[in-house]
Amino acid sequence: MKKIKELVLNNILVIRAVFMREILYWVRYPMWFLTLISFPYLISGLFYSIGYAMSGENAIKYFSERAGTSNVLLYQLVGSAIFMISILMIEDVGQSIRVEQLRGTLEYNYITAANKIVLWGSVVVPHGLISLTTLATSLIPVLFMGLGAVDPLNLLLGIFVLFIGLMPLFGIGFVVAALTMRFKEPWAVTNIIKAFISAFSGFNYPITILPLWLQYVSSILPTTMVTNIIREALLFNKKIYTMNNQVELLTLMGLMYFTIALVVYKRWEEEARKRGELSKY
Repeated sequence: MKKIKELVLNNILVIRAVFMREILYWVRYPMWFLTLISFPYLISGLFYSIGYAMSGENAIKYFSERAGTSNVLLYQLVGSAIFMISILMIEDVGQSIRVEQLRGTLEYNYITAANKIVLWGSVVVPHGLISLTTLATSLIPVLFMGLGAVDPLNLLLGIFVLFIGLMPLFGIGFVVAALTMRFKEPWAVTNIIKAFISAFSGFNYPITILPLWLQYVSSILPTTMVTNIIREALLFNKKIYTMNNQVELLTLMGLMYFTIALVVYKRWEEEARKRGELSKY
């Protein structure tokens, strides 16, 4: 019992240290907060402009027929905000390791007693908090303008679903971390993953416009499920606790992604130890 207590306390200290480090980085560059808050609006405006350029005054009409809502702004903002959070989650762990490699300090982390999974994964905590704050800051003004009447309980459940949906992305992040350990420059693969998720998650358009086989591919992506659940809650005021199948499937998906990712990461980390890759960059 005493060892378990010490282990938990040590991991909490690791998480706290990483949290404080990352928050200090953010505080040094405060304009990034403005960038992240405005980003969903910029992306939403971009897709709105593209739709208007292609369809003219009928753009909203055509959009409503396919998306089931005329509230283009909120529809786009939800997708753009989740897109931004997804990209941060996928990049965070691998980027943290890559920065240590470039500094030549990666091997120093391995002589500490800290659990390496906790050490690298803790970077998601401050970035997740910032992302959640950004999502709230982006959406709340629109909701208060009367563009969406939302049940507060449903909003809290939506945040809970968002956290569940982050688990598969956390797993993907550890796959990227494994690539970083092994190949040092995983950006080519990372960009392919980000492009795939961006194109087929329905962030800014309904997936029903895709070919049928791509709709099936899209439906198994965690980002698609999270986006659909939150949109149904905010746009159509559906109760999240009635979407049991979707939430349960999302939870199962998170466990599967995370388990597979940890196995891949541990294997490649062990190879990196044996080959002396930890001191190379």
